[in-house]
Amino acid sequence: MAERGWPGVHIRERPWKPRNTDLLSTRRRTRLPATYRESVVPDISGATLSLPTDLFAEIEAATLEIVRFDAARHTSPLPFTALLLRSEASASSRMERLTVSSRKLVEEEIFGTGQPGSRGNAPEIVANTRAMELASRTVDPLNPGTILEMHRILMERTNPEIAGLFRGEPVWIGGSDHSPAGAEFVAPDSATVPDLIDDLCAFMRRTDLPALAKIVVAHAQFETIHPFADGNGRTGRALVHVLLRNAGLTATAALPLSARLLTRVADYFAALTAYRAGDPEPVIRLFTTCARQAAELGVDTAAELRSIRDIEWEPMLTSRADAADRKICDLLTSQPVVDVTTVTDNLGCTGITARRALSSLEEAGIVVAYQIGKRHRAWRAPAVLELMDDVAEGIGRRQAG
Repeated sequence: MAERGWPGVHIRERPWKPRNTDLLSTRRRTRLPATYRESVVPDISGATLSLPTDLFAEIEAATLEIVRFDAARHTSPLPFTALLLRSEASASSRMERLTVSSRKLVEEEIFGTGQPGSRGNAPEIVANTRAMELASRTVDPLNPGTILEMHRILMERTNPEIAGLFRGEPVWIGGSDHSPAGAEFVAPDSATVPDLIDDLCAFMRRTDLPALAKIVVAHAQFETIHPFADGNGRTGRALVHVLLRNAGLTATAALPLSARLLTRVADYFAALTAYRAGDPEPVIRLFTTCARQAAELGVDTAAELRSIRDIEWEPMLTSRADAADRKICDLLTSQPVVDVTTVTDNLGCTGITARRALSSLEEAGIVVAYQIGKRHRAWRAPAVLELMDDVAEGIGRRQAG
């Protein structure tokens, strides 16, 4: 049942002028539809959001779990923020069918273009990580410029001509590449996007709504506006982290929310469809459940990372407390692929010391040495990379075992 007072999307018939028809046969061109059904998206900055009492209780419980997760980040002696950030960016990208292993993701992030990790989806997911980093640092009131900057970071390497720019053409989900006729959802007229984003920013500044409910509705409205030619899903999920940060629910760690949503993709898209019909309750319930589970996943991940460092690795180390191999172990918890340069830059030691320490860790079975290019040797920590993969798939190490 639609929530009373919440505006739904309306539909209007629009003429369709086919594009890129040179590659189509005459027969195909004559069969293209002449019209399509475009969404008319309402303003929501002043809309009334009425929710059932039980949902308010669920929102409060999920909010407490998120606060507990953030407290775990502050009290953990290890920097698990980097691990969660990469895993969350990877999970958000997987929702768009962009997949890559944690190893390739870290290789691309550290060693950059030209390495084997640069092939495939790794550069796009690294860009998503950087957009998530911007989201985690954003403390100013949200405005259109923040949204455009997140999109620019996300798309500048893979699609620079649209990076940081609102779209100027129709976009749609499903159906044919040649026409929006018959699509599952056709976004609103591009001419309305700037005003709709302004209205969305006004909604996000409201103080009369539970923070988590407001964040979810803002995300759903953003996905309904679909302001960009590409990258809307990833930008919209990065937006969630901006709002969590602005609400004071998270400090710098990325709540692995996309990792939990990834396990319920069909429900996620069904809930967005219901929202567009004027019913925000399903998407709020889904996000509330996933946020609580994501907070639990984040807390468990911090504990698992500590277990890797202190229970799995510590007995393998025989050196003194301030030795380079122990410091490298600490580094590996946030950067599970390293080379000699990475170690010397982070530890301030000589190359000879770095090589000796890495060889010692290799003999102990903590790292595995391998070639990532001609005359370029690196070392990876499989235990941490496996944990990253588990989190990106929405499961903790305990559940994956």
